[in-house]
This record gives sequence, structure tokens and C-alpha cells, in this order.
Amino acid sequence: MRHSKHFIDILFERDDTPIGRNIPIEAIETNPDQPRKELGDMESLIESVKQNGILEPLIVTQIKDGKYKIIAGERRYHAAVACGFNSVPCIEISLENEAQALEIALVENLQRKDLDPFEEAEGYFLLQEKYGYTHEQIAEKIGKKRSTISEVILLAKLPEEIKNLCRHADIKAKSLLIEIAKAGNLKEMREMVDLIAAGKGREEIRKLRKEKEKIKP
Repeated sequence: MRHSKHFIDILFERDDTPIGRNIPIEAIETNPDQPRKELGDMESLIESVKQNGILEPLIVTQIKDGKYKIIAGERRYHAAVACGFNSVPCIEISLENEAQALEIALVENLQRKDLDPFEEAEGYFLLQEKYGYTHEQIAEKIGKKRSTISEVILLAKLPEEIKNLCRHADIKAKSLLIEIAKAGNLKEMREMVDLIAAGKGREEIRKLRKEKEKIKP
């Protein structure tokens, strides 16, 4: 599944054409493996849903009789709940396995640019650790280069202390976060965070990291 093509288009190209219909709110469950961990500011979305309804259906899959799990559209679901809706428009699809649910959720969020770099990394890492995907397989499913997947997964392995420092310093650029992740130890990671927070750019950080690597015994 390439994210250069909209996931809805791909789903409708499948032989088992998805079923579209309204599904009661109480029959829908959220997805614990949803790559997006923070819903973000919901105020504008809730207001839009109040005025216009759900303009793009949720993607769900049946998990047992009368119960469905969200594959894509969790923010729309929560907005509908906040608005007191009894049901929401959904497209029901059949999945080959649980990993495919994560693939679709990742593609949908990446197309919308809804994931921060840490959430993207955690999604890839989950495909690797929970479902046994190689970096090459993830790259093929998501539509990115293998080297990009390998670099982004480094962010999932960053210590929580460093992730929190990056968030506090408002460091969001994936390229800078990857340079921090490539540092050899906690001390060097902290130093790089401080330098970036002070306004140093990627090339300066990369040069500093390489210089430190050269002087290591």
C-alpha cells in the first residue's frame, strides 16, 4: 500500500468491495494500536462536525457480532461522541490480519500529516516488534525508502527523558530528532537538544556528532 495514493482508492480497488453504512456509536470501539496517541486540539473539528456532520466516513472492521474497531478516523469518532451523535458513517472492510489495520492507520495519518515523528516511529516499531516486519517490508507497505524507515525507527528507541526534553524544547523537525537519536549516549543527546534549542541547524548538529564519533576511543 503506497501512501502516494489515497487509502480509500486502494480499498475500493479490492475484490471484496467495502460496505458503507451508518453504524451506532455504541457498537464502535477504538483501536489500542492506533499510531496517533494524542488527539490534539479537537475544538475546531467538533465545531465542524456540529455544523456539517461527518464528511469523511470512518474506516472500521468487524471484530465480533455487532461490534466494530476503528481502523482510521478516531478523531472524527470522538468529535461525533462529543456532539452527541447516535451513529456515524463508516466503511467496513475485512482485514487479512491485525497488522493490516496498523498499516492502513499509518497510511491514513501520514497522508494527513497527523502524526508527529515519535508517533510515526512508534507505528513502524510496532510493525517490526509485534508483527515481525522487516524494514524493507515496512517501506514497501508505507511507500517510503527502507533507509528512511530505519532512521525513523531510531526515534522509537530514544529514552523517554530525551523525548520529553525534545518536546519541552519544541523540537519537531524529524531530521533534527534523528541526529539526536544517532548520538552515542545520554550526555551527548542532552547536549544536542540544548544546541538545537539554542538555534543550531541540522548541518551544525551533524558536523558536531561526527566530530564526537571521531574522537571516541
